[in-house]
Amino acid sequence: MNPVTNNTPAPSREMSIVTEGVRHVYRGNTVALDGVDLKIGTGLFGLLGPNGAGKSTLMRIICTLLVPTAGRVLVGGFDTVKERRAVRRLFGYLPQEFGMYENMTAYAYLDYLDVLKGITKPVERSKRIREVLDSVHMWDQRKKKIGAYSGGM
Repeated sequence: MNPVTNNTPAPSREMSIVTEGVRHVYRGNTVALDGVDLKIGTGLFGLLGPNGAGKSTLMRIICTLLVPTAGRVLVGGFDTVKERRAVRRLFGYLPQEFGMYENMTAYAYLDYLDVLKGITKPVERSKRIREVLDSVHMWDQRKKKIGAYSGGM
């Protein structure tokens, strides 16, 4: 296991997502994923495919919300089943349709998430929020309510 300081995983040399033979079968024997092998390096990425292709299932597995039926996933070198907390500290997942917090602004929502992650200093939270919103070119939209955003936003 990687060393942990202040409950934050040590950064790996390369922030990557690696799946090895990932399979997921839902109740009723519906196969959503069957032998998915991929490596995603540092940077932004997207999953594209038709409805029912398994995109949401794969994202839920990567984010530790779902356990694969077979195979394994490593995020930043951490196993998503064995080291769930370490994986969850590395990133967040926000599906396009998540049905909550529509009346919060992006800034307020990110501030709330930072508090939940244990970031207690307002100056530190403010800096992180600015960095996150700048990275996705949404700083100018920070005061807009989440429910008013388009799907792409």
